[in-house]
Amino acid sequence: MGCLSEKRPVSASSPVQNLNPFMDSQGLMRACGRVTSSELLQYDERHPIILPYDCHLSRLLVQFTHRITLHGGNQLMIRLIRAKFCIPRVRNLIKSVVYACKVCDIHKKKLQTQLMGELPKERTSFSRPFTYTGVDYAGPFEIKNYTGRACLITKGYVLVFVCFSTKAIHLEPTSDLTTEKFLAAFARFVSRRGCPRQVQSDNGKTFVGAAALLSCDFLQSLKGAVTGAYSHQQLLWHFIPPGAPHMGGLWEAGVKSFKTLFYKATATRKYTFEELATLLARIEACLNSRPLAPMSEDPADLMAPTPGHFLVGGPLLVTVEPELKGDTTSIINRWQHLKALQQQFRLRCKEEYLKELHKRNKWRAPTRNLRVGDMVVIKEDNLPSNEWRLGRIDAVYPGSDGHVRVIDIRTARVKRPVAKVVLLPMDASACPQ
Repeated sequence: MGCLSEKRPVSASSPVQNLNPFMDSQGLMRACGRVTSSELLQYDERHPIILPYDCHLSRLLVQFTHRITLHGGNQLMIRLIRAKFCIPRVRNLIKSVVYACKVCDIHKKKLQTQLMGELPKERTSFSRPFTYTGVDYAGPFEIKNYTGRACLITKGYVLVFVCFSTKAIHLEPTSDLTTEKFLAAFARFVSRRGCPRQVQSDNGKTFVGAAALLSCDFLQSLKGAVTGAYSHQQLLWHFIPPGAPHMGGLWEAGVKSFKTLFYKATATRKYTFEELATLLARIEACLNSRPLAPMSEDPADLMAPTPGHFLVGGPLLVTVEPELKGDTTSIINRWQHLKALQQQFRLRCKEEYLKELHKRNKWRAPTRNLRVGDMVVIKEDNLPSNEWRLGRIDAVYPGSDGHVRVIDIRTARVKRPVAKVVLLPMDASACPQ
């Protein structure tokens, strides 16, 4: 502008040099382009006012245009601005304003991500099957109940137990979601699989009630003779944060695998409770016969390890081998041979299965950790984005690698994973609401 006021040519390094600027009678710098003789354009369109990129007035103009267009898109804002003004690099300025707009940030639904966490030691170490167990419900399913000549249709559910170490699955049918029925199914599970040391589940009301009751029952029964076999174990119950099903991906995958086989086998047929229990046992055998590692195409290779190897020594669907008779080997040698086979399964599982868990299928790069005081919007699956609750982070829970994946939100008084919140921009120059 100094050059124009002194009637000197504009510097070649100026960003407006290609606009051939001039000063009008009011002291405004305007552009003099190649459409000055057009009769279709008004004077402001033929000679738009030039505003610098880093001027506060330019940002206010873009924010005002963004607001009157009801948070419109970039092309609409550019058309309205260029009707009277010419701002160099206006696209970059519009992007910065839209990026700092809280309303647009919420409607983009860009949830926070963080580098995929490390697997817990329960997933990467060997232990007795179902020592570390995840549990979840599947259903409801329709159950037939015969009472005289009538056939009533009621709801039934399936309790899915998944072993963290061997990925073995145990299925238990239940008639409803009450805590008492869950405790009965859990007792059947313990009687056949042994008492687990640690149980993990989501924050469902059924599991919360069962965990409190189980803790009380087990602490009292540890002193009795009935649970003498489990007195050396301390049952612990852990809950994943609310709204974080990806943190329980192991049992969620188990539920998905069960439902796939169940719906293929049932189609539109309805079962009685006894028929359902029988079908669940067959599905359980199929799931525990799946290989833990990819199968080799070489017929000379050994059979791939399955969860059934850790339960009964082999897949549950294979043909029973004939009994070996004779005294060619002693009982001691047979026992040593059995222990050697078990160690071989563990070694093969380590070489073929555990080493495949290195890959991160998503969330491969770390992002900025959320901090105390950040403003976030909590995603609710059953509400539109403009009704999501606003909150401020009150506490963060960094993992063993220092990355924050779980936060406490003060305003809403809830605990959520970072994958369920939208971080709001805290820029003071954000678009006014």
